[in-house]
Amino acid sequence: MNSLWIIYFVVFAAVTLGIQAIYLVFFRLRATRKSINRRLALNTELSGTAAVLETLRRERGFSGLENPTLQRLNDLLMQTGLKLNRPLLIFSVPGLSVFLFLGLGVAMGFGTLFYPC
Repeated sequence: MNSLWIIYFVVFAAVTLGIQAIYLVFFRLRATRKSINRRLALNTELSGTAAVLETLRRERGFSGLENPTLQRLNDLLMQTGLKLNRPLLIFSVPGLSVFLFLGLGVAMGFGTLFYPC
């Protein structure tokens, strides 16, 4: 392998890690702080922990689940304070599945001619 390509790869990796660090510092920490402040504001507005939890469930997670496993998953999602973007979830799961299927198929030696187009 040419040493120039190794230098290109190292520079690319450094720039990528730098961009991720900037994203983490400026955007992700602010979103975390915002969700914590939202939870504290709800705690002072509403009376009781159950009302706060129910409000957060309606805002951030799935609601009305009968399955105990899905309720635990909903509680975990709600405790993170993150909002679930359903359209992104609907498109990302099948897209990731197809990508992994084709990628692993090529990596395992099936080749691209094996898959009908």
